Amino acid sequence: MKVLTHLVAAEVVWFATTAIFEVDYPVAAIGVAAGAALLPDIDYPASWVGFLFKAFSDRIASRAGHRGFFHSFLGFLAFGLLLYPLYLSQYQILWWAAMAGYWSHILVDMMSLGGVKLFWPSPVRAIFPGRDDYRVRSGSSSERVYFFVVLALALLLYPLSQRGVSSLLSGVKASDPQWVQVARVVDGDTIVIDLWGSETKVRLIGVDTPETVAPNRPIGCYGPEASAFTKRVLGGQVVRLSGSTFGQPRDIYGRLLAYVALDLDGDGQLDDFNLELLRRGLGRTMSFAHDRRREYLRAERAAKAAGVGLWGKCR
Repeated sequence: MKVLTHLVAAEVVWFATTAIFEVDYPVAAIGVAAGAALLPDIDYPASWVGFLFKAFSDRIASRAGHRGFFHSFLGFLAFGLLLYPLYLSQYQILWWAAMAGYWSHILVDMMSLGGVKLFWPSPVRAIFPGRDDYRVRSGSSSERVYFFVVLALALLLYPLSQRGVSSLLSGVKASDPQWVQVARVVDGDTIVIDLWGSETKVRLIGVDTPETVAPNRPIGCYGPEASAFTKRVLGGQVVRLSGSTFGQPRDIYGRLLAYVALDLDGDGQLDDFNLELLRRGLGRTMSFAHDRRREYLRAERAAKAAGVGLWGKCR
């Protein structure tokens, strides 16, 4: 396959992966995925990367041929191990981008007539689909058609990768918002509301503040500050509760899961209190999926970069 085909296919794999797994990523990850998508062709001297490293590429091609080790599971794993220090660093997301790009190259070449030796050193070639007339001949009109199809997919998936698959479900089956009064605050991320004349515990969706009231557990760093903020802002207030568009309405402890909104700055507009906790560095995002997770991850990342709240005080 040609360079442009591999570059665009890398972005399809990366955008799809980040959309499905709700991963927020920097712009640099797009370039890393594209660059990694060219590397398996180091065993092909006529390729772009083979030309850059001609001496090395010539040696590999003469000994192992094209689409051998570097187009196999072993080559993929070796590439991951080579970049393992990146995985252990603060730039782990770039490691995942590189792995997605490298794997995309293998997938694309499986769709060519020659296939790849996916299980190298076994000589068996992996191909997909099975019929020759359904696969792509490099440089032919079939590759041009394939390229434009992949390009269209990339353009469709990019905005989805920015928002996540959960954004498609936004508003589909969320519970109707309810206005309730906060009876008391338990800690930074848990409140008690007066709902239809009875008290109900509410756990804020998507944010986890340090512990302050859990039995047999020490008070978490910056936990008192988070609790004090929630008590000061929400105590006795009338707030709007709304649920996520997917997932269970209650957690394993029976607490109602909700987004809490109220006017924080007096401008007449409702503000997301859960998000405000993250912006102030009073809590961390949670790993489970919800329809605002991407926005919450960005807020956490900004607070962490600025050393706000617990990010500047706690290790």
